[in-house]
Amino acid sequence: MFGIGGVELVVAGAVVVAAILVLRFARPGQWVRVDEVHHVAVEPTALEIPLARLLSDLPSTELHAGGPATWTLSVRRAQPWTLVPAVLLFRLGLLFLLFREHAAVLAVLRSAPGGSEVHLLGTTRVAVRTTLQRALAELPAAAATRPDATTTS
Repeated sequence: MFGIGGVELVVAGAVVVAAILVLRFARPGQWVRVDEVHHVAVEPTALEIPLARLLSDLPSTELHAGGPATWTLSVRRAQPWTLVPAVLLFRLGLLFLLFREHAAVLAVLRSAPGGSEVHLLGTTRVAVRTTLQRALAELPAAAATRPDATTTS
């Protein structure tokens, strides 16, 4: 094929893979380790539904209930760099399309003096962490506007 032997193809493939790995690990980290506790001046029972709604509304994430007042927020995505070896190393390169990055953050709501605390623990994308921090800062207002389910008319 085009006068290129098998050895040249293997060397070219190794160069492409090495270049991709260098580019992949040379970039500033898009993933961040999270171990934060956010204090909220609202009781846990009034906060559980707004917190679950907030977590489920985060873009590009998946929410899984783990138990009472415990959720796992998952981020799973394909990497754009996988397209390069898929095209350049066609048949063998298609295996690169199977590569996915996966990270999860555990969110636990518990009672604390003066209200509640939300403990976030795990790894996630920087953008998801920033969105979570902003949303948790606005959470007391969301919980205060929640209609009380115990009132009867």
